[in-house]
Amino acid sequence: MTSTHTVLVARLAAALLLACACFEEGVLEQAIPSTDAAVFVVNSRGETLSRILLADGTVVRDALALGSAPNALALAPGGERGYVASSLSNRIDVVDLDQLRVDDTIDIGPGSNPYTLILAGDQTAYVSSFLANEVVRVDLASRSVVRRLPVGPAPEGLLLVENALYVAVTHFNYPSGPYGPGEVVVLGLAADRDSVRARLGVGTNPQALARAPDGRVHVVCTGDYAAREGRVFVIEPTIPAVVDSIDIGGSPAAILVLEDGRGVTGGFYGGLRLYDLRDRSVRTARALANQEGLSALAYDSADDLLYVADFDDSAVHVVDLTADSVVTRYPVGHGPVHLAIRR
Repeated sequence: MTSTHTVLVARLAAALLLACACFEEGVLEQAIPSTDAAVFVVNSRGETLSRILLADGTVVRDALALGSAPNALALAPGGERGYVASSLSNRIDVVDLDQLRVDDTIDIGPGSNPYTLILAGDQTAYVSSFLANEVVRVDLASRSVVRRLPVGPAPEGLLLVENALYVAVTHFNYPSGPYGPGEVVVLGLAADRDSVRARLGVGTNPQALARAPDGRVHVVCTGDYAAREGRVFVIEPTIPAVVDSIDIGGSPAAILVLEDGRGVTGGFYGGLRLYDLRDRSVRTARALANQEGLSALAYDSADDLLYVADFDDSAVHVVDLTADSVVTRYPVGHGPVHLAIRR
């Protein structure tokens, strides 16, 4: 199995990967409690959380044991608490990020395979349920599921835009494919009723979404890891409608848009790529050129640095985009898939 296919299976079929994977069991490291600025790293294969302190670069690998196949972390307002979606455990772990301990769990339901989650204020979370083809609304105070919203086959990335939730629906035919036409489903949010507001056709395998400074939504479509390569689609949320797209190439899976309007993608194949819709340019960064297995991106605007999770190498790379170079590299747990920065 190539590294590209390893990441593909990990992200889209966590149950299959964890059933077949063989890796050295890590030993949890003792972490000193801290309220300092940090990067938290979700390690899917290691089933742990790691922490990198931003002040001095101190790394605690495998600082906290999580559920099976953890896939995403959402920070609560203030950053002292986090919520982790664990795909094979079908649950959300409620984590004290200062003390690095799991305080509680929220059951999402058998066979749900929660993929990612996003917070809407401090009382509500939305979770994409990959195998149940739905988005789940969770009341964080009561630790209970409030509502289940069918959205289509194999939903993944989520993005809040004002009073709407944008859902990347891959239409992946689990477990072996193929992909159907990709969609972004727009849910209107209300306390008493969430409902589908629009269905927008995009490219093959939409996985993640990002908000640009101009308010538009950028959707990275990974392609099918073969003939169909990556593409970014742009949605104008005031309509809502797809208004632009640009070929990225490779197999990008993560996306963010910088303060100057440039977009950055990282993925299973093709390294880091930067695009600018104003002049229609796309280029591959020299930093991490041709690196495979780039599973997540996080930008620290305070230091103007990009943090890149490397699933294959079990590391986080720190990139200076201005200099187009790697500043440092931190070893973290097995198979990092998500990053969250607390300032």
